[in-house]
Amino acid sequence: MFRNREAATLLAALQYWREEMVPHGRAIMQPYFHDLKLDHLTPLNKREIAKLSERLNRLARATND
Repeated sequence: MFRNREAATLLAALQYWREEMVPHGRAIMQPYFHDLKLDHLTPLNKREIAKLSERLNRLARATND
């Protein structure tokens, strides 16, 4: 899966996204999805991001690197 540093970076990015992007609505997020050619997907909401962060955090703690 992910190494601890990789997971930590992803968790930090998710926290930033949740704190800085989510309050402004999905319209502000769409350019990032467009750049990745993922326009057809809907960005996660605050609760979904929190759940994803929890899952990633559990995975990171389960590895030893």
